[in-house]
Amino acid sequence: MKAYSKDLRLKVLAAVDRGMPRAAVVEAFSVSTATVKRWLR
Repeated sequence: MKAYSKDLRLKVLAAVDRGMPRAAVVEAFSVSTATVKRWLR
């Protein structure tokens, strides 16, 4: 498995900070729910 880029991580976290629902973030950026949860820790 290839690691996600730091740029993608920043975009995902910014979307969550703007109030985008996690389910929408998962769909929009093609990352798993577990990945989003891990990045938010």
